[in-house]
Amino acid sequence: MCGKWDSPEETIKLLDELKVLGLDDHAFSLVHHWREKGKRATIEGHRVYCTERKSFRKCGSNSLVQERLDAVLTSFKAWRGELHPSFATLAEDAYSKHRHPECSA
Repeated sequence: MCGKWDSPEETIKLLDELKVLGLDDHAFSLVHHWREKGKRATIEGHRVYCTERKSFRKCGSNSLVQERLDAVLTSFKAWRGELHPSFATLAEDAYSKHRHPECSA
């Protein structure tokens, strides 16, 4: 599924939708690959980065960020309880489940 997550334009759409729903920079930084280097990424910074690209490297770290954002949105929309889990909780879950993309590209 690596090739599915190579669109910066789609990442921007996910960021915009998630931000309206309440995603903040803290939760976003938990799905971003910079966390592995002890850095905190921001929604706006990543959005700008995406506007400067036509595509992401297949199976690259930004493709993985897009996949994680999609997982966060899917989990948020699927929740049926009265209170949604925090975006930080959803982000941690997405990060733990989407760490090592399998790629045969």
